Amino acid sequence: MVAELKDTMASKYFHPPSLLKDKYSTWRKEMLIWELATSLDKTKRALMVFLSLKGTAKEVVLELDTEVLNSEDGMKKLHEKLDTLFLEDINQSAFRAYETFENYQRPPGTSLEDFSIEFGRLEAKLKDFNILLPEPVLAFRALKSANITKDNEKLVKTTVSELTLSSMSKQSRKIMHGHSSSDSSPNKSTCREKKTKWILLTIQKITKWTLPQYIMAAPHIDVIRV
Repeated sequence: MVAELKDTMASKYFHPPSLLKDKYSTWRKEMLIWELATSLDKTKRALMVFLSLKGTAKEVVLELDTEVLNSEDGMKKLHEKLDTLFLEDINQSAFRAYETFENYQRPPGTSLEDFSIEFGRLEAKLKDFNILLPEPVLAFRALKSANITKDNEKLVKTTVSELTLSSMSKQSRKIMHGHSSSDSSPNKSTCREKKTKWILLTIQKITKWTLPQYIMAAPHIDVIRV
């Protein structure tokens, strides 16, 4: 009879989503869509879903009386029963996802562009568990996770146009790229070292001159101070 009911329903109505391991939260969302799309009578929906379940999930739902499943509240009771089995796992997964997001720091050598991609991926993972953070919180977290120097962090805070994730990321890249350009130009210490080296080579050359060569070049030699 169960097989006959399953074949009859399957021929007239499309199957409900399959419940996969570690995908319960996704399955709940898919079930909401299925219930809106199916034309199956409300009293038969829980029965149809039960027939699609496997393993422990099916065993847990079997604890419900058939009369409960075969009612307009059947889906509600079925979800409540499955929640007792899977909800604790969902809470633990949500906690781990947020902890990973909160503790993430840009690794040394990683560009801000690659950091932004990974930061966005971790934020998207939070949304899977319905954890939606306000824009100012995301902007602040991105700044802290970017792992830039305190001076650069302070500069970003004082120059950012608005407290949003996009503005914070844009300003951070602008400041960091600007500093990279300035760091690539010769600094005073480098110029000083080059000047000192030139002077030493000049002195070496002078010590090899003969007296007549020195007398001829003397008027053109300035006293150089490093």
